[in-house]
Amino acid sequence: MTKNNMQLNPTSKATANSSSWITMLKEAEEKLFTEKTQTEAILDGISDGVLAIDISGKITVFNHAAVSISGASVSNALHKPYQEVLAFHNANGIRDDSFVAGALSGKRVETTHNTTLRRIDGTVVPVARSATPFINAKGETEGAVIVFRDMTNEKQVEHMKDEFLSVASHELRTPMGAVRANIAMILSGDYGPVNQGLIEPLTDMKASTIRLVELVSDLLDVARIEADRMLFALGDFAIEEVLRSVAANLAPLGKEKGVRILIAKDNGDATVQADPDKIAQVLTSLIRNSLKFTSKGSVTVTVSLQKDMVEIAVSDTGIGIAKEDQKKLFGKFKQITSA
Repeated sequence: MTKNNMQLNPTSKATANSSSWITMLKEAEEKLFTEKTQTEAILDGISDGVLAIDISGKITVFNHAAVSISGASVSNALHKPYQEVLAFHNANGIRDDSFVAGALSGKRVETTHNTTLRRIDGTVVPVARSATPFINAKGETEGAVIVFRDMTNEKQVEHMKDEFLSVASHELRTPMGAVRANIAMILSGDYGPVNQGLIEPLTDMKASTIRLVELVSDLLDVARIEADRMLFALGDFAIEEVLRSVAANLAPLGKEKGVRILIAKDNGDATVQADPDKIAQVLTSLIRNSLKFTSKGSVTVTVSLQKDMVEIAVSDTGIGIAKEDQKKLFGKFKQITSA
Protein backbone atom coordinates (compact mmCIF):
# COMPACT_ATOMS: atom_id res chain seq x y z
CA MET A 1 0.00 0.00 0.00
CA THR A 2 1.39 3.43 -0.97
CA LYS A 3 1.84 6.30 1.42
CA ASN A 4 -0.80 8.36 -0.42
CA ASN A 5 -3.36 5.62 0.02
CA MET A 6 -2.87 5.71 3.83
CA GLN A 7 -3.72 9.43 4.16
CA LEU A 8 -7.33 10.66 4.84
CA ASN A 9 -8.89 13.42 2.81
CA PRO A 10 -8.91 16.58 5.05
CA THR A 11 -12.04 17.87 3.30
CA SER A 12 -13.95 14.66 4.05
CA LYS A 13 -12.90 14.86 7.75
CA ALA A 14 -14.14 18.46 8.11
CA THR A 15 -17.41 17.57 6.44
CA ALA A 16 -17.93 14.63 8.82
CA ASN A 17 -17.25 16.86 11.86
CA SER A 18 -19.65 19.54 10.60
CA SER A 19 -22.33 16.96 10.00
CA SER A 20 -21.86 15.59 13.51
CA TRP A 21 -22.14 19.06 15.07
CA ILE A 22 -25.28 19.82 13.07
CA THR A 23 -26.83 16.57 14.22
CA MET A 24 -25.99 17.35 17.85
CA LEU A 25 -27.40 20.87 17.55
CA LYS A 26 -30.62 19.55 16.03
CA GLU A 27 -30.96 16.99 18.81
CA ALA A 28 -30.34 19.67 21.42
CA GLU A 29 -32.91 21.98 19.80
CA GLU A 30 -35.46 19.17 19.65
CA LYS A 31 -34.81 18.34 23.32
CA LEU A 32 -35.18 21.98 24.35
CA PHE A 33 -38.37 22.29 22.31
CA THR A 34 -39.80 19.13 23.90
CA GLU A 35 -38.91 20.35 27.43
CA LYS A 36 -40.37 23.79 26.69
CA THR A 37 -43.59 22.22 25.38
CA GLN A 38 -43.83 19.96 28.42
CA THR A 39 -43.22 22.87 30.82
CA GLU A 40 -45.89 25.00 29.09
CA ALA A 41 -48.35 22.09 29.20
CA ILE A 42 -47.69 21.60 32.92
CA LEU A 43 -48.10 25.32 33.68
CA ASP A 44 -51.31 25.54 31.64
CA GLY A 45 -52.66 22.48 33.42
CA ILE A 46 -52.28 24.14 36.83
CA SER A 47 -55.45 25.76 38.18
CA ASP A 48 -53.42 28.39 40.05
CA GLY A 49 -52.21 31.50 38.27
CA VAL A 50 -48.46 31.29 37.71
CA LEU A 51 -46.18 33.99 36.35
CA ALA A 52 -42.43 34.40 36.32
CA ILE A 53 -40.68 37.76 36.41
CA ASP A 54 -37.07 38.73 35.88
CA ILE A 55 -35.08 40.77 38.36
CA SER A 56 -36.46 44.00 36.89
CA GLY A 57 -40.04 42.82 37.47
CA LYS A 58 -40.92 42.13 33.82
CA ILE A 59 -43.14 39.11 33.12
CA THR A 60 -41.47 36.22 31.29
CA VAL A 61 -44.08 33.49 31.87
CA PHE A 62 -47.86 33.87 32.17
CA ASN A 63 -49.93 30.67 32.31
CA HIS A 64 -53.53 30.02 31.28
CA ALA A 65 -54.92 30.30 34.82
CA ALA A 66 -53.20 33.67 35.25
CA VAL A 67 -55.02 34.84 32.11
CA SER A 68 -58.36 33.52 33.41
CA ILE A 69 -58.04 35.03 36.90
CA SER A 70 -56.54 38.41 35.94
CA GLY A 71 -58.35 38.96 32.65
CA ALA A 72 -55.08 39.94 30.95
CA SER A 73 -54.01 38.18 27.74
CA VAL A 74 -50.60 36.57 27.35
CA SER A 75 -49.62 39.04 24.62
CA ASN A 76 -50.52 42.00 26.85
CA ALA A 77 -48.69 40.51 29.85
CA LEU A 78 -45.39 39.18 28.52
CA HIS A 79 -42.39 41.52 28.82
CA LYS A 80 -44.47 44.08 30.74
CA PRO A 81 -43.74 45.15 34.34
CA TYR A 82 -46.00 42.99 36.49
CA GLN A 83 -47.37 46.10 38.26
CA GLU A 84 -49.04 47.13 34.98
CA VAL A 85 -50.83 43.78 34.72
CA LEU A 86 -51.55 42.68 38.30
CA ALA A 87 -52.67 44.82 41.25
CA PHE A 88 -52.60 42.94 44.56
CA HIS A 89 -54.24 44.50 47.65
CA ASN A 90 -54.00 43.55 51.32
CA ALA A 91 -56.87 42.95 53.74
CA ASN A 92 -57.22 46.72 54.26
CA GLY A 93 -57.71 47.34 50.54
CA ILE A 94 -54.28 48.96 50.12
CA ARG A 95 -52.13 47.95 47.18
CA ASP A 96 -49.38 45.71 48.49
CA ASP A 97 -46.55 44.27 46.38
CA SER A 98 -44.22 43.70 49.32
CA PHE A 99 -44.39 39.94 48.90
CA VAL A 100 -42.98 40.28 45.36
CA ALA A 101 -40.23 42.60 46.58
CA GLY A 102 -39.42 40.04 49.26
CA ALA A 103 -39.02 37.28 46.66
CA LEU A 104 -36.84 39.48 44.45
CA SER A 105 -34.60 40.06 47.47
CA GLY A 106 -34.11 36.30 47.75
CA LYS A 107 -36.76 35.43 50.36
CA ARG A 108 -39.49 32.83 49.96
CA VAL A 109 -42.85 34.36 50.87
CA GLU A 110 -45.43 31.90 52.19
CA THR A 111 -49.02 31.84 50.99
CA THR A 112 -51.13 34.69 52.34
CA HIS A 113 -54.94 34.70 52.34
CA ASN A 114 -57.39 37.56 52.84
CA THR A 115 -55.92 39.44 49.90
CA THR A 116 -57.45 40.56 46.61
CA LEU A 117 -56.50 41.04 42.98
CA ARG A 118 -57.93 43.82 40.85
CA ARG A 119 -58.64 42.44 37.39
CA ILE A 120 -58.08 44.29 34.12
CA ASP A 121 -61.82 45.12 33.95
CA GLY A 122 -61.69 46.65 37.45
CA THR A 123 -63.48 43.86 39.30
CA VAL A 124 -61.91 42.52 42.49
CA VAL A 125 -61.21 38.83 43.12
CA PRO A 126 -60.28 37.33 46.53
CA VAL A 127 -56.98 35.46 46.15
CA ALA A 128 -54.30 33.62 48.08
CA ARG A 129 -50.80 34.45 46.82
CA SER A 130 -47.17 33.52 47.38
CA ALA A 131 -43.78 34.22 45.77
CA THR A 132 -40.54 32.27 45.43
CA PRO A 133 -37.19 33.63 44.18
CA PHE A 134 -35.18 32.26 41.22
CA ILE A 135 -31.66 31.53 42.50
CA ASN A 136 -28.84 30.78 40.04
CA ALA A 137 -25.78 28.57 40.57
CA LYS A 138 -23.87 31.55 42.02
CA GLY A 139 -26.55 32.11 44.66
CA GLU A 140 -27.81 35.27 42.94
CA THR A 141 -31.50 36.10 42.57
CA GLU A 142 -32.46 36.33 38.90
CA GLY A 143 -36.22 36.76 39.31
CA ALA A 144 -39.25 35.24 41.03
CA VAL A 145 -42.26 33.01 40.52
CA ILE A 146 -45.61 34.40 41.69
CA VAL A 147 -48.49 32.01 42.34
CA PHE A 148 -52.05 33.14 43.07
CA ARG A 149 -55.32 31.26 43.50
CA ASP A 150 -58.89 32.45 42.99
CA MET A 151 -60.63 32.04 46.37
CA THR A 152 -64.12 33.08 45.21
CA ASN A 153 -65.69 29.62 45.64
CA GLU A 154 -64.02 29.09 49.01
CA LYS A 155 -65.30 32.46 50.23
CA GLN A 156 -68.82 31.64 49.06
CA VAL A 157 -68.77 28.29 50.87
CA GLU A 158 -67.42 29.99 54.00
CA HIS A 159 -70.18 32.60 53.83
CA MET A 160 -72.84 29.89 53.46
CA LYS A 161 -71.38 28.08 56.47
CA ASP A 162 -71.47 31.27 58.53
CA GLU A 163 -75.08 31.91 57.49
CA PHE A 164 -76.01 28.37 58.51
CA LEU A 165 -74.33 28.81 61.90
CA SER A 166 -76.16 32.07 62.48
CA VAL A 167 -79.61 30.70 61.55
CA ALA A 168 -79.12 27.40 63.39
CA SER A 169 -77.92 29.21 66.52
CA HIS A 170 -80.94 31.53 66.55
CA GLU A 171 -83.33 28.61 66.08
CA LEU A 172 -81.70 26.52 68.81
CA ARG A 173 -81.57 29.26 71.40
CA THR A 174 -85.34 29.49 72.05
CA PRO A 175 -86.09 25.80 72.74
CA MET A 176 -82.91 25.37 74.81
CA GLY A 177 -83.85 28.39 76.90
CA ALA A 178 -87.29 26.89 77.50
CA VAL A 179 -85.79 23.56 78.59
CA ARG A 180 -83.45 25.31 81.01
CA ALA A 181 -86.26 27.42 82.50
CA ASN A 182 -88.56 24.42 82.99
CA ILE A 183 -85.86 22.34 84.69
CA ALA A 184 -85.11 25.26 87.03
CA MET A 185 -88.81 25.56 87.88
CA ILE A 186 -89.07 21.83 88.60
CA LEU A 187 -86.05 21.96 90.91
CA SER A 188 -87.42 25.00 92.72
CA GLY A 189 -90.69 23.14 93.45
CA ASP A 190 -92.97 25.21 91.23
CA TYR A 191 -94.64 21.99 90.04
CA GLY A 192 -94.74 20.38 93.45
CA PRO A 193 -92.28 18.48 95.65
CA VAL A 194 -89.40 16.83 93.81
CA ASN A 195 -88.47 13.21 94.46
CA GLN A 196 -85.08 13.19 96.17
CA GLY A 197 -83.83 10.63 93.68
CA LEU A 198 -84.52 13.02 90.81
CA ILE A 199 -82.66 16.04 92.20
CA GLU A 200 -79.18 14.92 91.11
CA PRO A 201 -80.11 13.93 87.51
CA LEU A 202 -82.23 17.09 87.11
CA THR A 203 -79.32 19.19 88.37
CA ASP A 204 -77.04 17.50 85.84
CA MET A 205 -79.60 18.14 83.10
CA LYS A 206 -79.77 21.79 84.10
CA ALA A 207 -75.96 22.13 83.98
CA SER A 208 -75.81 20.42 80.58
CA THR A 209 -78.59 22.63 79.23
CA ILE A 210 -76.78 25.75 80.45
CA ARG A 211 -73.66 24.49 78.68
CA LEU A 212 -75.64 23.96 75.46
CA VAL A 213 -77.04 27.48 75.67
CA GLU A 214 -73.50 28.79 76.13
CA LEU A 215 -72.35 26.85 73.05
CA VAL A 216 -75.22 28.30 71.03
CA SER A 217 -74.22 31.76 72.22
CA ASP A 218 -70.64 31.03 71.14
CA LEU A 219 -71.87 30.04 67.69
CA LEU A 220 -73.81 33.28 67.47
CA ASP A 221 -70.69 35.21 68.45
CA VAL A 222 -68.71 33.44 65.74
CA ALA A 223 -71.34 34.42 63.19
CA ARG A 224 -71.29 38.04 64.42
CA ILE A 225 -67.48 38.19 64.27
CA GLU A 226 -67.41 36.75 60.74
CA ALA A 227 -70.02 39.28 59.65
CA ASP A 228 -68.16 42.09 61.45
CA ARG A 229 -71.25 42.75 63.60
CA MET A 230 -69.79 42.09 67.04
CA LEU A 231 -70.69 44.88 69.47
CA PHE A 232 -68.72 45.81 72.59
CA ALA A 233 -69.93 47.63 75.72
CA LEU A 234 -66.75 49.25 77.03
CA GLY A 235 -66.45 50.30 80.64
CA ASP A 236 -63.98 50.65 83.51
CA PHE A 237 -63.93 47.80 86.02
CA ALA A 238 -61.62 45.94 88.40
CA ILE A 239 -60.25 42.93 86.57
CA GLU A 240 -59.96 40.98 89.84
CA GLU A 241 -63.73 41.11 90.33
CA VAL A 242 -64.34 39.47 86.96
CA LEU A 243 -61.65 36.86 87.62
CA ARG A 244 -63.10 35.92 91.00
CA SER A 245 -66.62 35.74 89.56
CA VAL A 246 -65.51 33.40 86.76
CA ALA A 247 -63.47 31.28 89.20
CA ALA A 248 -66.46 31.00 91.54
CA ASN A 249 -68.77 29.90 88.71
CA LEU A 250 -66.32 27.19 87.61
CA ALA A 251 -65.33 26.10 91.12
CA PRO A 252 -67.93 23.26 91.24
CA LEU A 253 -66.50 21.81 88.04
CA GLY A 254 -62.98 22.03 89.47
CA LYS A 255 -64.10 20.47 92.78
CA GLU A 256 -65.71 17.60 90.90
CA LYS A 257 -62.36 16.82 89.24
CA GLY A 258 -60.25 17.61 92.30
CA VAL A 259 -58.53 20.53 90.53
CA ARG A 260 -58.04 23.89 92.27
CA ILE A 261 -58.51 27.23 90.51
CA LEU A 262 -55.94 29.75 91.76
CA ILE A 263 -55.62 33.49 91.07
CA ALA A 264 -52.14 35.03 91.31
CA LYS A 265 -51.45 38.77 91.08
CA ASP A 266 -48.03 40.22 90.35
CA ASN A 267 -48.75 43.90 90.84
CA GLY A 268 -51.88 44.30 92.91
CA ASP A 269 -55.34 45.29 91.74
CA ALA A 270 -55.86 46.85 88.31
CA THR A 271 -58.73 48.76 86.75
CA VAL A 272 -59.12 48.15 83.03
CA GLN A 273 -61.24 49.48 80.20
CA ALA A 274 -62.92 46.70 78.22
CA ASP A 275 -66.19 44.80 77.83
CA PRO A 276 -66.49 42.86 81.13
CA ASP A 277 -68.89 40.30 79.66
CA LYS A 278 -66.53 39.51 76.76
CA ILE A 279 -63.55 39.27 79.12
CA ALA A 280 -65.53 36.91 81.36
CA GLN A 281 -66.49 34.86 78.30
CA VAL A 282 -62.87 34.49 77.17
CA LEU A 283 -61.66 33.61 80.68
CA THR A 284 -64.46 31.10 81.14
CA SER A 285 -63.50 29.39 77.89
CA LEU A 286 -59.80 29.25 78.77
CA ILE A 287 -60.28 28.04 82.35
CA ARG A 288 -62.96 25.52 81.38
CA ASN A 289 -60.63 24.13 78.71
CA SER A 290 -57.81 23.86 81.25
CA LEU A 291 -60.10 21.99 83.64
CA LYS A 292 -61.16 19.65 80.84
CA PHE A 293 -57.58 18.53 80.18
CA THR A 294 -56.29 18.56 83.78
CA SER A 295 -56.90 15.44 85.85
CA LYS A 296 -55.07 16.59 88.99
CA GLY A 297 -53.29 19.63 90.37
CA SER A 298 -54.42 23.18 89.62
CA VAL A 299 -55.36 25.83 87.09
CA THR A 300 -53.63 29.15 87.77
CA VAL A 301 -54.75 32.54 86.47
CA THR A 302 -51.96 35.12 86.66
CA VAL A 303 -52.54 38.86 86.35
CA SER A 304 -49.57 41.14 85.65
CA LEU A 305 -49.20 44.79 84.64
CA GLN A 306 -47.31 45.46 81.39
CA LYS A 307 -46.89 49.26 81.13
CA ASP A 308 -50.40 50.51 80.34
CA MET A 309 -51.81 47.02 79.68
CA VAL A 310 -52.86 44.08 81.82
CA GLU A 311 -51.71 40.59 80.85
CA ILE A 312 -53.75 37.59 81.96
CA ALA A 313 -52.24 34.12 81.61
CA VAL A 314 -54.01 30.81 82.25
CA SER A 315 -51.75 27.82 82.98
CA ASP A 316 -52.47 24.35 84.26
CA THR A 317 -50.86 21.10 85.34
CA GLY A 318 -52.65 19.12 82.64
CA ILE A 319 -51.45 17.29 79.53
CA GLY A 320 -50.48 20.48 77.67
CA ILE A 321 -50.18 20.99 73.92
CA ALA A 322 -47.24 19.72 71.86
CA LYS A 323 -45.19 22.47 70.21
CA GLU A 324 -45.97 21.22 66.70
CA ASP A 325 -49.71 21.41 67.48
CA GLN A 326 -49.66 24.92 68.97
CA LYS A 327 -49.95 26.51 65.51
CA LYS A 328 -53.43 24.94 65.26
CA LEU A 329 -54.69 26.79 68.34
CA PHE A 330 -56.41 29.66 66.56
CA GLY A 331 -57.50 27.83 63.42
CA LYS A 332 -61.20 27.70 62.70
CA PHE A 333 -62.81 24.33 63.58
CA LYS A 334 -59.37 22.85 64.35
CA GLN A 335 -58.97 19.86 66.66
CA ILE A 336 -55.65 18.31 67.60
CA THR A 337 -56.91 14.81 68.27
CA SER A 338 -60.16 13.02 68.94
CA ALA A 339 -58.59 11.07 71.82
